[in-house]
Amino acid sequence: MAKAALLLGFLTLAAGCVLESQPLGPGNRSLDGGAGTGGVAGTDGGVGTGGSAGLGGSAGTGGAAGSAGTGGTAGTAGSGGTGEIGDCTPATEDDDCDGKSCNPATLRCSEIYADSRGPCETCFSDSDCWGWNHRCAEMRFQGERFPDEQSGFCLPVAEADFIGAPYRCDDESPYVAVLYDRPSLSGGAVETYCGVREDFTTCYAVLVQQQEGACPAGRDDECPAGGLCRYLEYKTGQWEYRCTYACTAAAECVDKAGKPLECGGYCGS
Repeated sequence: MAKAALLLGFLTLAAGCVLESQPLGPGNRSLDGGAGTGGVAGTDGGVGTGGSAGLGGSAGTGGAAGSAGTGGTAGTAGSGGTGEIGDCTPATEDDDCDGKSCNPATLRCSEIYADSRGPCETCFSDSDCWGWNHRCAEMRFQGERFPDEQSGFCLPVAEADFIGAPYRCDDESPYVAVLYDRPSLSGGAVETYCGVREDFTTCYAVLVQQQEGACPAGRDDECPAGGLCRYLEYKTGQWEYRCTYACTAAAECVDKAGKPLECGGYCGS
């Protein structure tokens, strides 16, 4: 009789172990296209559940089974998503983004209101730019993409008098440098744009010069990338250290009111 009771108790304990060997819940889901976290380890040799996918990402792999009586390891994280399931699309941004633009790279509503960015201002989408012939184009500085891989600048499309004629930007001062074969960030046709001399300046430097940005210590590093600090007459008879930039022609320089400035190596000299 004692042996039977002992055997019955052993079988009951074994059944409990089998029930506890089921895998546990999934990992957390990333909300921004990042990686999902790994799943919780299975107990008593069960397999851990893989991490849930990041938004647009793939599911994580299951954890390895543990040895008898030992919990399985956690599932690895889901890989980062590409935003295939986003909260907006460029085609529906008017409905999705409450007046702001949809970033075509992330399919997330940006913080930029549509049609709010002027020439040489940063953008993520063509719809950020207010000019009818402006696109959000890739730019470079000294041969490198600038400012990063996901940002562009609103620039006017360059014109030609007839098919095969040279592109010209004479009417777009100070954006008179012809920038060939640039894609827009919205995926439109590759086009030629009017911009700045990317070998030695940037849109940041041009806009700060137009805003009469000061550099009180007289150092170039007080100005944006591509900017120079020079002692300039910014009002009649008033001189001060101001941010400017290098130039090759007067057409590359205008003041705060849009009037031409002299170019003697840098704007305003």
